[in-house]
Amino acid sequence: MNIKGLLELKRRGLLILRNTVVFSNLSEIPQAHLDKYGDEKRWVMRGFDADVQITDSPYKIKDPRVYGFSKHQLNEVFDTINKLLDEKQIQSKRVYIICEVFFDDDVTFSSHTLKNGNLVYIDIANGNRPSNVDWTPDKSFTIDLSKPQISAEGYQEYVERIAEDLNALPDNSYVDFTLLKDGYFLYHDLCLIGGIK
Repeated sequence: MNIKGLLELKRRGLLILRNTVVFSNLSEIPQAHLDKYGDEKRWVMRGFDADVQITDSPYKIKDPRVYGFSKHQLNEVFDTINKLLDEKQIQSKRVYIICEVFFDDDVTFSSHTLKNGNLVYIDIANGNRPSNVDWTPDKSFTIDLSKPQISAEGYQEYVERIAEDLNALPDNSYVDFTLLKDGYFLYHDLCLIGGIK
């Protein structure tokens, strides 16, 4: 995950991972946020090198994570994340996120999209696919932003939404997205391929 890209998506008002909080130390997590989950194991914490650039590939960023813990394990998980960052020799300033985790069974579809000039390329994979698994899409769409009509049978609402959202992002934006079974649609990664134009 590219933390700078995630923050840019949030800054632009696009939906990201539920209940995301970015922090440098645990005291910055609001109590109201901690109270949302209690003992439910629906949390994920990730740690990042604060020097990550929005042009860095999300697949090459070292961002250790711990999934599925309760607020009573927060200190323990924070220590684990920092030990993993130490092992990866991340010595610069660190930044962390905590948010609601989703699991494979929660996902309707998930994949990625790329904006290149007036064209938006959208791949959709039904369900969720972990890393190192074949990501050949179940459906692919090429949307011309200069034309008003979009045809995406079975995915119309979401393809229109993705095209509209990508139109507002810089050229060469590469974005991951997911639709959860409860209807929550989110973006969870952004990087600018080839640098900032």
